[in-house]
Amino acid sequence: MRIVVTGALGFVASHLVDKLISLGHEVLGIDDLSNGYVQNRNEEANYIIGDVTLLAQEHIERLLNFKPETVYHLACYPRSISFKNPERDMIVNLGSTISLCNLAIEEKFRFVFSSNSGLIRQPRYLPLDEHHPVHPLTPYDAHKLASEHILRAYSEAYGQTATVLRFASVYGPRQRPNPTLGWNPLIPTWINQIRNPQPRITLEGTGEQTRDFVYVSDVVEALVHCIDFNTGFHGPYLIASGQETSLTNLLQKLGSRLGYPTIDYKPKKVGDIPAMSYNISLAGEELKWQPKVMLDEGLRDTINWWMENEK
Repeated sequence: MRIVVTGALGFVASHLVDKLISLGHEVLGIDDLSNGYVQNRNEEANYIIGDVTLLAQEHIERLLNFKPETVYHLACYPRSISFKNPERDMIVNLGSTISLCNLAIEEKFRFVFSSNSGLIRQPRYLPLDEHHPVHPLTPYDAHKLASEHILRAYSEAYGQTATVLRFASVYGPRQRPNPTLGWNPLIPTWINQIRNPQPRITLEGTGEQTRDFVYVSDVVEALVHCIDFNTGFHGPYLIASGQETSLTNLLQKLGSRLGYPTIDYKPKKVGDIPAMSYNISLAGEELKWQPKVMLDEGLRDTINWWMENEK
């Protein structure tokens, strides 16, 4: 199959490219390197280096000449800085979805979209499921939700096949903080800080807030399963480990392997999520997907990768 992956040199998408290549698919990746890395490149894939929202005509022609059968849209602008530049967030997280939907009207490719479990805030019940009311609290979440609705509208109006996955807190090898962009994913940020000569971390909030940390290979497996859909709109599906972990517990797990740091407590961020506990049964029933990597194993492999690659 011919497959396009946006954000292809980033964290999750680069793992997806590797998996698709290993399955024998032909892959064209798109990335502007704002949060991607050339060392994530797969030599068997082809790439367009450019902003998915501002593709030059020659890049669009190259994409169309590739005649994709599936497009995985993983390129995004990070939530953590979406209040700083909501206009850019809208262009990347919503505008690019609309542009790709318009291409799909003529090309009829399958569309798989990476959304976000953080659309569900201030939970009324736990574990959360796909029926829980959404409550976006950041521009990022609002634009991801709008993209979901756009995909459903295009699917119903034009017969596009579209699937939406809402990721929990993804972690694993190749996930790096990006000081230039202001993106600081929790696990690699803490690993990096704990490995300093004078280990010291910043903890926003009390540490009792919980997260569901899902390993990157499990997320990739869920994405690959979406190829099996050939008609209609599917999802959204929560893609998570099903295991709730407090930030204090996460710190203890990292500390047992790397040593315990000094903790600087700061107020929680605007829009922070108090609890992540997810019911993932719908993805099991309809995607035929289940997570395989639990947190201790995933942290071990992530730390080992950091020791070997980020010295």
